[in-house]
Amino acid sequence: MKNYKNGHSTVCLLVATLGLYFFLPPTLIALFCQWFNLNPFFLIRSWHLNPFAAARGIPIYQTVVPILVVWLSINALVAAIFFAILGLYRWLGRTKHR
Repeated sequence: MKNYKNGHSTVCLLVATLGLYFFLPPTLIALFCQWFNLNPFFLIRSWHLNPFAAARGIPIYQTVVPILVVWLSINALVAAIFFAILGLYRWLGRTKHR
């Protein structure tokens, strides 16, 4: 097996992939809502999330940021749950072998 070195291109690819993962879903939702002239906050009907009074015709720059915040919050929650389960697994594994 060849011994590959991690170079500058690998780091660039990792950063581009993470950027695509974090920014693509909110951008696609905002573009979809702009295409059909919809307000995503009117569709969601969530708790105090509608910062706009109009039900239609919201500019795309006003929809991407709140959707991005919701998307990043969901990702942070999933990561926190994952790390809590991982910590619990390690703690139970450590106490089991004593």
